[in-house]
Amino acid sequence: MFSEGGYKLELKEDGTYHHSYTAAHGNVIEKTGTWELHSFGREILFKDFSFLTSSTTPADWNSKLRVEGNKIDLMYDWKDDIYYRRVIKNN
Repeated sequence: MFSEGGYKLELKEDGTYHHSYTAAHGNVIEKTGTWELHSFGREILFKDFSFLTSSTTPADWNSKLRVEGNKIDLMYDWKDDIYYRRVIKNN
């Protein structure tokens, strides 16, 4: 699972993802879709992705992975250096 602020993005082994945003007042916005790993370019392609709090139409989104030691981040906005941070989910 990756997270940033109130956003969470869970990549599941079956090739699906669950993306959610929890607002300060507790309302939750959610979206699901599929993803593909392009390991040669350290990219993940998200199909029909929505940024949830923006007014853009859902579309395919390519995101780069940043790997530094044991930290794995998923690029959200390279201009402002915003990344989702990988979080280990305990079951």
